[in-house]
Amino acid sequence: MGRDVTNRSRHAPRSDANVAAMARTSADPDERTIEVATLREKLVGLRLTGEESVRLMQQSLRRHGQLSALAAFRAEDDGLEIVDGFKRLRAARELGWRELRVRVMVGDAVAATAALAALNDHHGLTELEEAWLCRALYREHKLGQPEIGRLLGRHKSWVCRRLTLAQSLHEQVQPTCAWVSWRLAPRASWGGCHVTTSRPRRRSRSVAG
Repeated sequence: MGRDVTNRSRHAPRSDANVAAMARTSADPDERTIEVATLREKLVGLRLTGEESVRLMQQSLRRHGQLSALAAFRAEDDGLEIVDGFKRLRAARELGWRELRVRVMVGDAVAATAALAALNDHHGLTELEEAWLCRALYREHKLGQPEIGRLLGRHKSWVCRRLTLAQSLHEQVQPTCAWVSWRLAPRASWGGCHVTTSRPRRRSRSVAG
């Protein structure tokens, strides 16, 4: 609780150039056709995906086919984890597609998680998605705020604000989708940002309707 977060990292220092390399969007020799059933989505909880956006993606796949490859990295057990293309994958599954083109990126889980921001730089992540991303790097991968900032090309204060956002939101306002499996702790220290989850105020009277 009281230790400096700069000592949290258990990994060797990473260069943001490695993250940029993973996020490159040009034609890649590692692009291949992969069976949909074998693709995994551990990182899907870091993205917001609505039913309408999936429906529109289904329409696009029907009319135009797959225009761009999904991005994935190879996990330690040799399975492919999707980094970019969750809507395409979900839409393809609902359409009954058996295969998709996937670009397999070189890098570990930390670099792949950080690459989410670069891969979505065109449209941008929401602040909540940025908060989830920082939270995953901080909690799951044990990185300190300075290293997270370097990986994402952001200042430590930006990381601190996103961690505070992830912590301060009450469970009831977090998405209730099945893929949100984690729960916010009632109290935690985010590398110098000591935040407490707010509790809902008691209402003095019931609201009709």
